[in-house]
Amino acid sequence: MKIVKYFHQSYKAGATLLEDIQKNLVDGGGLKGYCKTRWTTAFDCLASILRCERSLQNVLENHPETLNDEIKALLRNRIFYQDVEELVKIIKPIKEVLISLEFKTTALSDCFIQLMKLGFMIKLLNLLNSEFRSYCLEKFNLRWSQFDFKLYLLGYFFHPSYRGKGLKEGVFRQIVYWSIEILINNINGGKNSASELILQMSDYKDYKEPYKYEYVPKKYSIESWWRTTEKDNSWIGKIASIINSITPHNIRRLRKIIFGVRMGMFEMTF
Repeated sequence: MKIVKYFHQSYKAGATLLEDIQKNLVDGGGLKGYCKTRWTTAFDCLASILRCERSLQNVLENHPETLNDEIKALLRNRIFYQDVEELVKIIKPIKEVLISLEFKTTALSDCFIQLMKLGFMIKLLNLLNSEFRSYCLEKFNLRWSQFDFKLYLLGYFFHPSYRGKGLKEGVFRQIVYWSIEILINNINGGKNSASELILQMSDYKDYKEPYKYEYVPKKYSIESWWRTTEKDNSWIGKIASIINSITPHNIRRLRKIIFGVRMGMFEMTF
């Protein structure tokens, strides 16, 4: 941001940089700023530094009088550009995750899937600075440990595209237990409702009737897909309707109501 602010505030330096950018037909334009309240602008700022690197060097070499000593030192430092490249690697997947979660139709399952993707992308990052890579993993693991999985994991399971794919042994049992909690606290079921729910959830997970049909996003909404599976005493349909009606912005308000108790932490095992 020191570089961005300098070229935005210095008329002569900014005009010289813009002229070189236009002359060399730099795709994407000039330097972009960063706003702390808009995470995606972090990537735009970093990418603009790399995009304009050649033009910045041209200004440094051909018009050094337009720059102060601090900016000259930054632009001459090759490690600076290397650090920017490393930051881009980590900020880019975060930007992609954030953009994918900004839609009005975003559901709990979308949040769960994107968190998984972000975790794998960070784990696979090939960063030259091993200390920075360790820092990134440490921060992701910290946020992971603070993440409240109960409703998000249920949203993942009751999304007909996923049905809990990839979960390790024992997690399905936990999902069943949580679903029975919802049945008890929110649905007036009969004495055999819990047993019936378990059978329905098992059939749903294994693509058995009436849950064997694939979910086609362009053909169905999640809600309409579940309506096609309705039958008498469809406890799983009632619970899926509750879970899939929850949006990420109201999950904190609803979780206590749905489960009747304050939720604790659950350590996921993948």
